[in-house]
Amino acid sequence: MTQNELKLNEVYNGFKVVDISEISEYKSVGILLKHEITGLEVFHMLNEDEENLFSFGFKTPSSDSKGTAHIIEHSVLCGSKNYPLKDPFIKLSNQSMHTFLNAMTFPDKTLYPASSTEEVDYFNLMAVYGDAVFFPLLTKETFMQEAHRLEFDKNGKLNFQGVVFNEMKGDYSGLSNLIHTYVIESLFEDSSYAHDSGGNPFYIPDLTYEEFIEFHKFYYHPSNCKLFLYGNISTKKQLDFINEKFLSKITEKSHPEFDVNKIEKMTFSKKFDSPKYITKIGPIENSSKGSNVVLAWKSNEITNQLELMELILIFEILLGHDGAPLYRAILQSGLCEDLSNSYFSTALRYIMYGFGVRGVKKGKEKLFEKFIFEQLNKIIKDGISQDEIESALMSQDFSNREIRRASGGPYSLVLMQRAYRNWMNGSNPAGSISCNEVFNKIKENIKTNKDYLNSLIEKYLLNNNSRICLTVIPDKKYNKKFDKILKNKIDLICKSVPKKERKSFFEKIKADTNKLNEFQKTPETPENCNLIPHLTSKDIKVKFEKSTIEKSEILGVDIYENKENVNGIVYINLCFPIDLLEPKDYFFLSFYADVLTNLGFDGKSWIESSLISTKCTGDFTSTIINSSCPKSFYEKIGCKDLKDAQLMEYLYKYDPNIARNWLVVRIKMLEEKTEEAVKMLFSAIKTVDFSDTERLSDLLTEYTNDLCSSITSMGYNYPSMRASCKMSKNNAIDEILCGVSQLFAIKSQDFSKQNIKSLQSKLEQIHKTIIDSGFIVHLVAEESGLEKAKSCLKQQIQEFPCYKGKVKPPFMCSDDEFYKLTEIQGDSEQLEHFVFPTQVGIYAQAFSTSLTDVKSNVYTSLFAHWLSNTVLWEQLRTIGGCYGAHSSFDMQDNVFNISTYRDPNPYKSKEIVKNIFENIDNWGIDETEFERIKTGFYSKITQPKAPSAKGFIQFRRILYGIDDEYRFNNTKLVLEASIDNLIDNAKSICQDSKTSKSAIIFTKNEDFTSKFINLPL
Repeated sequence: MTQNELKLNEVYNGFKVVDISEISEYKSVGILLKHEITGLEVFHMLNEDEENLFSFGFKTPSSDSKGTAHIIEHSVLCGSKNYPLKDPFIKLSNQSMHTFLNAMTFPDKTLYPASSTEEVDYFNLMAVYGDAVFFPLLTKETFMQEAHRLEFDKNGKLNFQGVVFNEMKGDYSGLSNLIHTYVIESLFEDSSYAHDSGGNPFYIPDLTYEEFIEFHKFYYHPSNCKLFLYGNISTKKQLDFINEKFLSKITEKSHPEFDVNKIEKMTFSKKFDSPKYITKIGPIENSSKGSNVVLAWKSNEITNQLELMELILIFEILLGHDGAPLYRAILQSGLCEDLSNSYFSTALRYIMYGFGVRGVKKGKEKLFEKFIFEQLNKIIKDGISQDEIESALMSQDFSNREIRRASGGPYSLVLMQRAYRNWMNGSNPAGSISCNEVFNKIKENIKTNKDYLNSLIEKYLLNNNSRICLTVIPDKKYNKKFDKILKNKIDLICKSVPKKERKSFFEKIKADTNKLNEFQKTPETPENCNLIPHLTSKDIKVKFEKSTIEKSEILGVDIYENKENVNGIVYINLCFPIDLLEPKDYFFLSFYADVLTNLGFDGKSWIESSLISTKCTGDFTSTIINSSCPKSFYEKIGCKDLKDAQLMEYLYKYDPNIARNWLVVRIKMLEEKTEEAVKMLFSAIKTVDFSDTERLSDLLTEYTNDLCSSITSMGYNYPSMRASCKMSKNNAIDEILCGVSQLFAIKSQDFSKQNIKSLQSKLEQIHKTIIDSGFIVHLVAEESGLEKAKSCLKQQIQEFPCYKGKVKPPFMCSDDEFYKLTEIQGDSEQLEHFVFPTQVGIYAQAFSTSLTDVKSNVYTSLFAHWLSNTVLWEQLRTIGGCYGAHSSFDMQDNVFNISTYRDPNPYKSKEIVKNIFENIDNWGIDETEFERIKTGFYSKITQPKAPSAKGFIQFRRILYGIDDEYRFNNTKLVLEASIDNLIDNAKSICQDSKTSKSAIIFTKNEDFTSKFINLPL
């Protein structure tokens, strides 16, 4: 048991213990300390968790929109005093055992969190991160690379470049991101929040190197640092490390002009005397024919935990699900097409909350605001039903109880952000971590005061004048106007230089570009690389978690179950095979899965049904999963030479559940709600009502709008799916279900209100086929939850009117039938350019690999990891200016993929990738670096999982034909791999790359010679 060794007011190694708090909700002790000499504050959530996390946090409010805080966040990780490499961050990413590694710029703070399950590795990460934030090099080259620079393109035109500049061009190209920025700026126009800490592309080029250096000197001193710690490593041990590595080396006092009170005042914002009405323009990203309108409010300071929890509850009651009173009123109003984003933020000094809608017709913007207030008054007058209250309370109870991971890392990231809410605003961090006590108080208020919830609606919404009504009008010329502003900025810079000096000015730009390129291309010395602390594969304690899944039957139905510690929650996945359908019906499956759990059932309206499901579940959704097996599995069971229908028939006889496509209907519930939830689940599947064509039409509009909008938010997936769609049947199915092909298919259909009946008929036909195909069940719960779930399932399976027993065989067809469905008019075998109005693009390349044995697949995966964290990062991100560049390998289908994100020049990236493969021998790799690669890759494949996710992953492995022996051998091969294995494999991959196909999403540009395909927005 980890014990707290410190006492209140004790001074240890220069740190005074300011507070000790029990945080029983998370089985932790919160220890708050302050370093007496430098002023650095430390808060440690000490507990039994072996996954330790730290975060260096600095208050960094902005005084302009040049993005200095964001650029500093990138730049401090580009070399420091003790680790003078160009990019220690990517070295850590490549060679550490981290479970999270990142940095984050918020509107008023910057955080540098990292975590690891290995203590030695944890301190290695802290050593590099601490050196980065306190002693960065911040060279001029780093500033030019990360912030901005002028550069001539291949046509001799000047343009701005820079990693952050390109990232924010992408941000300002996406409508939802842009609206979020507008909301914050408008609500807090009298504070530092009126400025974009990430940086506005129009103002980033105004930042000078001197301002950049000064910003770091001003804010990055221990006196402005709050260091969050979490986990089981002793507080004293961490304080000793922090003091020795960082604080003992800092002799400078804080910046002479640094004043805590002055910094605090930068984030102060006054309440409004009256609401504000704002109109802006934005890009077009979907087929919506009207404006986006947002109603948003600001309330009191975020340190008021009770107000925060009250607002969360009120928003859950009003808008928590489609049938919630305000949500359904908006959908049925006829004033808009659908709801878009909610704007609930806990990342600012004040609580910000609001919601937006899409497709408001011109002239009806203020009618929308009037309508909302009428509805809120109506809700107060009619009263909130007990069912709605119970549904919202259940949702919060569930959220507080569920064990989950966050943002690709440990749940401690959530606790970290909660701690900073109070801490960065002058209060004890322990006070904003726990929820239960405040939530119980709210429950008591609801019980004892019948007007309590109505009073909250009045207080926070109706009577709160600190609100805005923001209208964002879609403008076809938005991107052209954007480009013109940047072009005018460059013209002004050039005109400001006297004519006689312009030649030398342009020559200096070229010289600076060459100098930067030289800096970026200069290899790191082995001595510098060896400075980064790391574990070798020999230091790794090999972890191999055996599968704990068990299989049984209930009335002939296969049941797979995982017993996990899930804190009293039950997870049920009901899986129906969908590959009984003909290939042409696959185009409807994503929408079918989307609507299946959002329609009425059991003779009730969708509003009533929505309330029934939210009362007894934490979530009720359906999705499609597409499974395939590694080629080694086919060899193992004797069918490696079979294809198409023959292979499908053989696999079905071997195991009817393997390598199938599934509709997965998922529910999760508190154990005490199991009987009610299971009954609801089967009732919804048996009696779902597709005949409500008005509801169906609304859901189709929402689905289509979301699909179009996802091109900017999740666009990097689309070119990758497109490039690989003819390399395997599975990839073709992915493209049909959720790629560019899905967008073309949905937009090509006429499902207007007059023709919606045809869609209804198609969905009914699909549903009848699917639910009569049989099903299998997967459960995750504790022992008592499993027994309760199986008992309830037995009754429902017995009463299920459709086919029961082993699932039916798939529709026998050739793979070519799926490949044909991915064909789009104007497509190309080598390169497809899809036109989309955006400032930065996306590039992807894919090819099949010729070596498909188990060993080669492991070595190819290692190569992809190395490529992502070395050459691609350097060439595409560091030099090329992309925000992201990545390579991956699909071991199931033997497809290698490379992609970029927020790419200023996708065509240039294509040539860079080609050059990388043609000259792979020149990139070089030695034994030491190879050992680091193995460590980093091992870390990647052994990341911790939340209990529910762990169970579902084990279930999916069974569907993929992956057993423990296969996994163990792969892990062993990673750690035993030699450098020769990697090099030999790399040569084969480079040869395979000559058959690659590429896809691009970018604006139309006549400089490009490819054939353009317009995305159907």
